[in-house]
Amino acid sequence: MVVSACWYLLTGGVGALLVPWWLTGWRADHSHAWWGAVAALGVLLIVIGVLTTVDVFVRFVRAGGTPVPGAMTERLVVTGPNGRVRNPIYVGALAIFLGETLLLQRWRMLVFSVAAWIGTAAFVHWYEEPALRRRFGTDYETYRHEVPAWRPRLRTWTSDPPTGNSRCPATPRGNGMADPDRRSMLFASYENAAVIASAIGHEQLAHPTPCPRYDVAALIDHLVEAGNRAAALGRGEPPPPGDESPHVELSDAPAQLRRAAQEAAVAWVSDFALSSTFTMPWGEEYTGATLVDMYLAELATHAWDLAKATGQLDKLDRSLALPALDGARAAIKPQYRDMIEPGSPFAPEVPLSPSAHDWERLAAFMGRNPRASLG
Repeated sequence: MVVSACWYLLTGGVGALLVPWWLTGWRADHSHAWWGAVAALGVLLIVIGVLTTVDVFVRFVRAGGTPVPGAMTERLVVTGPNGRVRNPIYVGALAIFLGETLLLQRWRMLVFSVAAWIGTAAFVHWYEEPALRRRFGTDYETYRHEVPAWRPRLRTWTSDPPTGNSRCPATPRGNGMADPDRRSMLFASYENAAVIASAIGHEQLAHPTPCPRYDVAALIDHLVEAGNRAAALGRGEPPPPGDESPHVELSDAPAQLRRAAQEAAVAWVSDFALSSTFTMPWGEEYTGATLVDMYLAELATHAWDLAKATGQLDKLDRSLALPALDGARAAIKPQYRDMIEPGSPFAPEVPLSPSAHDWERLAAFMGRNPRASLG
């Protein structure tokens, strides 16, 4: 708390007091007839900015952290001003700078305000948002989708899920408490795979893939079979033993994947299925939520394998990678790696640089080296 308060006073004092004094000496330009009205608007902006930043600061401290970069909270804070705009402290600070610009009416303060916003926006885009995505996963993606970064919403967003009779209920997310329901992402993974399969040429069927057990043709067979198994499990049907996959003609693969997606959407529509327990052929039991995560990770990863093998990485659904990674992390235990033999059923996670994007991170978690060449 003390460190946080010192940080707040230090940064606020430098940005809102020391820099304006250095630029203007706190001498205002009173030469305009409308100076008083503009100055009054400036004072209003300053008051709004101060109240906003103090409010957000207190909420962060109460959530067990601080707004200090690198000292994030354990939970994603989405209440108060954070429910209207994703960067309320920065927006509040900019309101203070603009208010001082109007109060002093000095062009140097306007230049400083613009430069401060450009620097802050770059910091948020290149550092803070990637860090938040890594820490909070799909919770942050949902928040990011609903709440603007800089332009406040008219109504405060709430993380509570909507009510209604949707066939695929919305995933409740908020405050860093990830809900295990990723059914909608599982269904989307079928379409993602179908898009990749539809653009594969016959001359590419013998190409190797990042999954060393399969070439492109065999991986298509396996992918369709995995989609059918996920749908069958939702209906309560035990999967057959072994890992055999019936052959699928290339031209039929997209349609079969989309048909399996429809069957899965019907099979997994009941919330009861998520809490049900399923016994797999090898004797281990999983909840329905875990199976959804497992098949989401499998379908998404094998779609990446095909895209990598056939030069279609740009066609992958960008919104799918992070939920699939979250699902993989939830479902795959450390002891599963190299459990049967080296690389089976999962190879060790491949370390990546912090700049890796989400599809690369998913592939690396699943034991692939996304930067390695094939063949």
